Amino acid sequence: MRGLFLFAVAVFMPLAVGAQGQDLSPLKPYVAIPVPDIKLTATERAWIAEKRRLTFWLPSYYAPMSSRDANGAFSGIAVEYFAVVAQALGLEADYVHFDVLNNTPAALVAGEVDILPYFSRNILDQDTDLLFSDHYYEAVSSIFARGDLDRIIQSEQDLKGLRYPWVRGGFVSDDLRAIEPIIRPVIVESQEESMRAINSGDADAVVTNLATGLYQIEKFGLTNVKLASPSVRDSRLVAMAVAPDNLILHGLVNKVLAQMDLATSLRVRSFWLDTGRLNSARNEELLRIAQIIIVATLVCFAVAMVLWNRRLQAEIAERERIEIELINSKNMAESASRAKTLFLANLSHELRTPLNAIIGFSDMIRSRVFGNQIDRFVDYANDINRSGHDLLELIDELLNLSRIEARTVELELENVKLEEVVNTAIKQLRHGALDSDVGLSVDISEAPETIHVCRKALRQILINLVSNAIKFSRAGGQVKVRLRSTEAGGFVLTVSDDGIGIPDDKLQSVLKPFEQVANPSERGREGVGLGLAICVGLARAHGAELVIDSKEGEGTTGTVEFGSNCVVIPAA
Repeated sequence: MRGLFLFAVAVFMPLAVGAQGQDLSPLKPYVAIPVPDIKLTATERAWIAEKRRLTFWLPSYYAPMSSRDANGAFSGIAVEYFAVVAQALGLEADYVHFDVLNNTPAALVAGEVDILPYFSRNILDQDTDLLFSDHYYEAVSSIFARGDLDRIIQSEQDLKGLRYPWVRGGFVSDDLRAIEPIIRPVIVESQEESMRAINSGDADAVVTNLATGLYQIEKFGLTNVKLASPSVRDSRLVAMAVAPDNLILHGLVNKVLAQMDLATSLRVRSFWLDTGRLNSARNEELLRIAQIIIVATLVCFAVAMVLWNRRLQAEIAERERIEIELINSKNMAESASRAKTLFLANLSHELRTPLNAIIGFSDMIRSRVFGNQIDRFVDYANDINRSGHDLLELIDELLNLSRIEARTVELELENVKLEEVVNTAIKQLRHGALDSDVGLSVDISEAPETIHVCRKALRQILINLVSNAIKFSRAGGQVKVRLRSTEAGGFVLTVSDDGIGIPDDKLQSVLKPFEQVANPSERGREGVGLGLAICVGLARAHGAELVIDSKEGEGTTGTVEFGSNCVVIPAA
């Protein structure tokens, strides 16, 4: 739902509100909003009693959403809502200053600040795992330009070649970064200075919040600034953000916001967005636009309130779900500890076995136990060589996994013949299949001829999947390897067997490091549980994903689907 021009409500619903705010320094709300009486759980009451103070960050120059006066007091739409939250929870508010605005999400996660009362999911050009409250405002992005600018501007592409005020140290969103190559930046120190630069003729146009632009035109008497395009992007949902682990504060904020009804929201907007300039002759066009869309805006508000109420009904179920997730997280941590212990035990066995062979056979050669029987010594040397290769393979697996988890895997992408990679890998595995009395078949008849991948990585994926399939197949079983093209232009690798299969409750865990279907000592099969985890990492490095499908007692199928970027299209 798009909240188009919420400021228009203020034109038709002006309310008399006192100009003196409550004593909530450093917060200075102006709208008299009743403090809601919320029901608290025992856990929430204990958290509030221990917390006592709530640290926050707000921008100092983004009126009417948030601004800071000479005395250090904050006011604006975001402050009205945050002040009610602080009062409802009985917490004092402390402001935390940051020189670099882009550092605020990281500071939130690090615990340097408790809450960001004015934030949105798409304000930064980076992914974030922050918890966002229900939104309390929808900001519309508009283009403001010089009043004497002789150019029609309907979209951001029309800004090409124009002087654009660029705030030093401000947020750089994806939208702003997208137009950077086509504009001529003019460095300014704040968002307010952006509008003044346009009014003075030092800049030509800027994209900003519609309410912010109109507010500053009225406040600073900017007679040479016009609204060039009312809406150029999807609206931003403004909410309050907390750290991903601060579930209690997240729930408390939503409880307070849930008690603030439509009338309260209209009163806040009416006070902060009611400017006489909207009624002036110079802005008659804006007023007509507001009159046309007011009905649609109110309908959107009604729909939003219905959806909001539905979310409140699900609050109890959501909290129960969170409690269950916390219990599951605890169980997963305990399981990980057990897996680590089992891994160390398995690793000790895997290292000691070839080491004992190397030490034993080398001692026999060194001591000439069998005199000068060269043939016998050659057999021992072969055993030593094989044991050394087993050790090297195990160490390589550990190193590969460490690189994958550290995200330092460097793929050597090149155009390779798919048949060559497959044949090389399968040749290495046929001897093991024969020893285990397992049939091994390969079908590449429908596969692309040339692919663009890392040769070593694809070979490793093949070897790990096929060796796992052989290892868990019964004598007389069959392992089938198939590669084929996809309709999307990529290709799929499938390795299937008719072996012992994997229980349903183990399908996800076997893809994690050190996880195995059963204890090796119970099943008589070697390995420390790294093969599939390495496959997952190498597949993801290519933009692919390993999927395991299995039924206990019937067999397992592993599938890796590579995208079209991994296929070389033959020249016409």
